[in-house]
Amino acid sequence: MNQLKYYVLRLLAAGAFVVASALAGCVAEDMGDCPPEVDCRFTFNYTDQSGRSDVARYVGAIDVYVFDAVSGVLTRIIEAGGEDIARGWIDIVDMPGGTYTFAAWGSSHGDSSRSFTASHMDDAVEHLHGEIKVGRTTLDDFYMMLGYDTLPAGSEAGIVPARADFDDLFWAIARNIQVTDRANRIIPFDFIRNTNILEIVVTGLEHLPTPGGVTRAADAPLRIFATGSNGRYRWDNTIDEWARTVHYEQPAHTLTDNNMGVDIKTMRLDVDRHDADDPMLLHLRDAAGDPITDPIDILQKIMATRSPETERLLYPDQAAIDLEYEFRININIEPLPSVPVTGIEIVPDSLTIEVGTQAGLEAIVSPADASDRRLVWTSSDPTIATVDQWGHVTGLRPGVVIITVSTPDGSHTATCVVTVIPNDPGTPDPDPDPDPGQDWEGTHGIKVTITVGDWQGEEVQPIIE
Repeated sequence: MNQLKYYVLRLLAAGAFVVASALAGCVAEDMGDCPPEVDCRFTFNYTDQSGRSDVARYVGAIDVYVFDAVSGVLTRIIEAGGEDIARGWIDIVDMPGGTYTFAAWGSSHGDSSRSFTASHMDDAVEHLHGEIKVGRTTLDDFYMMLGYDTLPAGSEAGIVPARADFDDLFWAIARNIQVTDRANRIIPFDFIRNTNILEIVVTGLEHLPTPGGVTRAADAPLRIFATGSNGRYRWDNTIDEWARTVHYEQPAHTLTDNNMGVDIKTMRLDVDRHDADDPMLLHLRDAAGDPITDPIDILQKIMATRSPETERLLYPDQAAIDLEYEFRININIEPLPSVPVTGIEIVPDSLTIEVGTQAGLEAIVSPADASDRRLVWTSSDPTIATVDQWGHVTGLRPGVVIITVSTPDGSHTATCVVTVIPNDPGTPDPDPDPDPGQDWEGTHGIKVTITVGDWQGEEVQPIIE
């Protein structure tokens, strides 16, 4: 009997050692007291451009969307609040065994729905979407979307953010993770930020002439905005091909006699999305609303920026861009030697188009190096045909109309006789002629130089708080 008691005590001691060892292992893996019901722990991390890892400093709320990795169906949504984020982790105690893909989205505000909406996309082409539903929404139709308002037809973009000061959006992914009952599995989420700031500083405003007939606005001599198709994201942080172009503009700015500064917040500058066929553009307009330069492919400018000391590219790829939040865009305006316009010619000088179709006219300014190359296009009867600022004529009803192009002061003009005829149903409408590609450098008698500042090793000071 004493020998049996000895073996029982030995077995109990061995069991206690195994339990103690297991708990010690959980502590080593940062699993706290490792309660037996924990299936997995989500850990949260975000590293900013300074190298600091402090997710709670930037993220106020996190939603983790749990998809079955086999069927792709959304099985649940797990919310992590401020306390969880400050602690750096949250324990999940009732996760059924299976293989999952976890897509995590964070917001700088405590309420992520203030600026963004998780949506079930019913028709991506027609932009029809609704509320996501557990058990119905799948990886294929899940979208995280910036809250927006729709812009009128003919605008530079399709939508505008509902809030100009929308929150920062963060994203992380954990793919094909196997979870078993009470496995104490650690699942890390390393977030990237899906928003950027274009810190724009314009110098040389004194060289920007006042548009004809328009009083220079004392509070905003320039209108600066950006456009890019990046307002909605799929579960894997990619942008679908039907995403509409977003208009980003910040009305608040700083202004002195010669300098202007504005911070424009945009969604993520995406190397894969914003290529030559679908660029992220920066627009500069004068007080009359006329462009003072062609729209600028700002991502291309950023990626071409080199260190003045080493000549190496500072932002050669997406990873380098994601590490930076604010990009300083320097715009300098300087005068060009004054070369007066001596004449204008329209090509062609007569045109016949059908109702509902469009054709392009080209204005040739002489001499080719004239300083002020701004043009004003008008129609003698806009009910018959209209013309836009690039010379695109649209037929509205049968008739004859005179299209006139002139210098802003009216000292030089040219005309084209346009005949609009009824539309032939058997004739397909032609696509509008492309923009004639007017050379905007020198259009206002100025030269515009745009560079991206080198923030390496410098403390970024926003222009606008």
